[in-house]
Amino acid sequence: MNQTRLRRNMGALASIAMTSLWASSAFAIPSVVMQQATGQNAGPQEENGGPGHEQSTVTYVERDGKVYIVNIYMSSKVDEGYWQCKCSSVELSPDAAPVTVADQVQLTNNSNGDRPCNHPKAASDGTNVIWTYGTDEDSANTRTYVSAVDHMCNPIADTIRISQNDNNNDGAPDIAFNGDGRFTAGYLSTGENDTSYAVGIEVVDLGGGQLDINKTWHKAVVTPSNIGRPTIVAQDAEYSLFCAAKGNNRPPEDGVQCARLDATTGDVLYKQIIAASQPGEKIYMNQPTLVALDNGYFALHVLESSGEGKTNNKKGSNISHDYILSPGAESFVVNAHEVALGNYPTHSATCSGAYGSEGKVHFASFGAAVTGNSQPLAQFFSYNNSAITDDPEHNTWTVGWYADSGKLANLYGANPNNQGRDFLRCIGDVPNPSFGQPNGFLPSVKTFFVMPHAGRIPGEEKNSQWLSLVPGWTSQPVEADPPADVKDVQLGPQGEGPVDSEPPPAEEPPGGDPPGTDEPTVVNPKTSAGCAAAAGGDFGGLALVGVGLALAIGARRRKGV
Repeated sequence: MNQTRLRRNMGALASIAMTSLWASSAFAIPSVVMQQATGQNAGPQEENGGPGHEQSTVTYVERDGKVYIVNIYMSSKVDEGYWQCKCSSVELSPDAAPVTVADQVQLTNNSNGDRPCNHPKAASDGTNVIWTYGTDEDSANTRTYVSAVDHMCNPIADTIRISQNDNNNDGAPDIAFNGDGRFTAGYLSTGENDTSYAVGIEVVDLGGGQLDINKTWHKAVVTPSNIGRPTIVAQDAEYSLFCAAKGNNRPPEDGVQCARLDATTGDVLYKQIIAASQPGEKIYMNQPTLVALDNGYFALHVLESSGEGKTNNKKGSNISHDYILSPGAESFVVNAHEVALGNYPTHSATCSGAYGSEGKVHFASFGAAVTGNSQPLAQFFSYNNSAITDDPEHNTWTVGWYADSGKLANLYGANPNNQGRDFLRCIGDVPNPSFGQPNGFLPSVKTFFVMPHAGRIPGEEKNSQWLSLVPGWTSQPVEADPPADVKDVQLGPQGEGPVDSEPPPAEEPPGGDPPGTDEPTVVNPKTSAGCAAAAGGDFGGLALVGVGLALAIGARRRKGV
């Protein structure tokens, strides 16, 4: 592992010039940011007041030649009660900029309990959105439900309950689409018997835009599982992969366990610990995110904690671990394992999709600081059948202007000052209908990564909701520009860049700023094709060739490698 990290550090200087020369044929494209909801007047500043907006889950559907990005999230900007779940939809068309077509549609109106709509998660069958969430509306304990909306956030199915233990708190669900109207869902059940369960879901088209949702099977997968929020990926129509934290304690003393399931019956074909905790060394493996790559590989993102909060409720440190898995007939094969990839490991997550001019599948490490005054970052990696690599189109993108992965969730959540957190999620391979269109929106971009996030504009009390589009598969190499407001990105091939990439000004709330309204820390994106080419041109790039290679060769000689 140390040699791998050493090679990366040594190679970085040498690669600056080569990637600078590569950049001479590249052009800059920004991540594009849309504000979906404001944090102004978004609930009381007290326990259960909610942080504004949080825990986004995003998917997409295609209708009549257009793509609709559907974002479901928790919002405390409601007329009554605590937070509820809302839905916004953004339309991508062949000849226009993205536009919001369904704006903050409130999906739940649960008035009882302190978790009216909690931890939503959505998946798409290509035409409709099936989503799951937890609520304690009808019980002293949280239960898990599944429902459906269309591309305009209209409910199109009766809500059904998929959890079944009335004595446990059941929530933190996930869901994935297998095909042929079948989904694999899952949730965490804690109380008298801590277990992470998988559930089979079947969706039937009733006609007239209405669906019928049924539960087909229910299986215990990971147990004991005190904090086993599951992450699920459909391997194909027949199999699903399911990972969750295993252990009796928080953080889990066993680690992260993954299982391969028969998606038609829920039977566990096998399961094994992929990321093992080592309590004696203060190493606790938790918070998994699983995504599909290509060629039968999957990327598992896990966070290592030092467990500092076990006795004193103080925040411990986090280190990210990324594993490349391939499911075999009887067990998982761990093909690669890297430590400390990406930025902002605490509360980070991953998503995957085609990226770069060759359309190779990458996975992104997506994160934001817990201080509430940072910008979200996404860093891209690929797997080349032997190792996780930093290839010529490896970039770090600054995704938006404001991001908060935990500060306000900690202050205003159900357990104030008790390590509350947001859950960052993202998706890749979202088609751009404007690709190749002369009057299209970013017509050189074939697919996007979509990265929703919440963050507080200085001067507002709580977090706003943002949706960011990051170029994925592009027709030619690109370099990351600072984020731009969607309204400032021109249409057509001459308008790839932003007119003005400054964030919109914040409105001052009545009575002045609330405490802690620091300006965000501005992070310049690190790219493999950035400042050197822009500042020095071809001659600057050639100069760096000599400097980079000399330093790298000297380092090799000193290290004897």
